[in-house]
Amino acid sequence: MSATFGSALRGIKAVGGITIAQDPISAKQPDMPISVIGTGFIDFILTPEKIGQTIIAISQDKRAFQRNHGGFGPDRQHRVR
Repeated sequence: MSATFGSALRGIKAVGGITIAQDPISAKQPDMPISVIGTGFIDFILTPEKIGQTIIAISQDKRAFQRNHGGFGPDRQHRVR
């Protein structure tokens, strides 16, 4: 399954998208977030509460959000709890 996730996430990243996964610690079924995090294409690993806040912040000003978080990419995963 991670190959399918990896392909989809790679496509999202290729067009400048931002990817978010739920923190496995907060998930009832942690297998899926663990799988997508393992692809290396996740920008943010967040609790459900932080996911909503982050989407709002990104939608308000993506460029400012990128500057404030040091950019995005597999080498820059952000974990917020």
